[in-house]
Amino acid sequence: MKSFLSFILFSSLSNGFIDPKAFQSSNIYLEEEIINQTINNQFQKATSAISDEVIKNILEDKDNRVSDEFHIHPYFENNVRFWFSIYTQFSSKQVIIHDKEDLSIVYNTLDFSELHNSNVNRYAKAKLQADLSLEYSQKVKSILSNLHKNKSELSEEEKGILIAIEKSVKVPDSARAKKKLFRRLSQNIRTQTGQRDMVFNAILRSLPYLPFLERQLKNFDIPKELLSISFIESSFNYKAESYAGAKGAWQFMPSTSRYFMPKITRSVDYRSNVVISSLAAFHLLKQNKQIVKRWDLAIPAYNFGPTKIQRFRMKYKGTTTLPIFIQENEDKAIGFASTNYYSEFIALSHALAYKDKIYNIDGYKEDKNKFNVDNIHVYVTKCTFNPRTFYRLLKRSSPNTNLLNTHFKNTRYNYKNRPLIVSDVNLTSRKYYKLSDKELKAKSPKYYYTFAKKSKCR
Repeated sequence: MKSFLSFILFSSLSNGFIDPKAFQSSNIYLEEEIINQTINNQFQKATSAISDEVIKNILEDKDNRVSDEFHIHPYFENNVRFWFSIYTQFSSKQVIIHDKEDLSIVYNTLDFSELHNSNVNRYAKAKLQADLSLEYSQKVKSILSNLHKNKSELSEEEKGILIAIEKSVKVPDSARAKKKLFRRLSQNIRTQTGQRDMVFNAILRSLPYLPFLERQLKNFDIPKELLSISFIESSFNYKAESYAGAKGAWQFMPSTSRYFMPKITRSVDYRSNVVISSLAAFHLLKQNKQIVKRWDLAIPAYNFGPTKIQRFRMKYKGTTTLPIFIQENEDKAIGFASTNYYSEFIALSHALAYKDKIYNIDGYKEDKNKFNVDNIHVYVTKCTFNPRTFYRLLKRSSPNTNLLNTHFKNTRYNYKNRPLIVSDVNLTSRKYYKLSDKELKAKSPKYYYTFAKKSKCR
């Protein structure tokens, strides 16, 4: 750990930020005009959003804010350092060009701040940023094909790429071995957009829900760090929906949702409700832990399921750790996202534990006033329920109650099958059954209605 922190966070970026105009664009004429109109000056070298000393203290967890079981394992040091920088240092206006297998190899970072500060259409900005990042990646690939030559024959830019590699990899002496190494590296180039601003916005979205969620994490007796998963999955966005069909803050697939939440219909989808989907996620994570026995296995199992890990545990008679699992499966199809899932989790857990030292959220704490945060509860309706009427009746006492019940897609529909609702004001027991913390923990949201079976509408 000491050696890991001795050259703090991304020393491989010492060659600075690259000016995108330093390489020739082959984009269409319109994009060339955009470049001419928006990228007129040299890009300033990036400065760290937080000091090296603060970063060191966070990664070493000097204030003991992170559970012991989630301290940084030596196997994950480089990857955690990479993702921590993505979440805390670089914004979505910056793109990191790196090796996808060894995340300590960072070739350069492109800064598109000047482009984003222009008046160009945001879709054109996004496309241009993607095109230029891809073009520079191709340039790095071309450079790698020349690095087997003697250093005296290399250009300054080629020497810069070689230095970035030598900081993490021992370059062999023979030309044949060099060619083999650089050929392999040329196939592993990847781009990663910074996410500091995305994490900041996710924190703001989470503020009104945190008191309830933190209370339930204690109620479920699971680590508080597990909330980081919703940041990885969706940036804590209940509106998020993937091409594969995953939805909500916790990105439940329909196939998984049916085991933990009430049925998805044309009128209702509980995956879009932060409170109810979080409770479902807590049940799923507890189930994963019961199956694979360890949190470092249960957390990536949220991404690709516990079956493969459980089979692996049986092969090793229960002694499997995540590093062993990844090493044994690195040539198999678990993919970049799955391989890095736990490292992302650890990096985000540290970033969120020290969010007050990383992100300027003090001026946004009033967002908590969106709800009566200390009185959020889940209810089972006893009577026919109409969301539109419900919102109108609670308009004065709970003006944002609709934001607590985003699972209702049709607010004019009369729901008769005892739907779940969330409220930050106390509701009458004649029409609503209030679920206790014990009941929230005892069964998943799919079965909450059973607690109100004997209760009748009055």
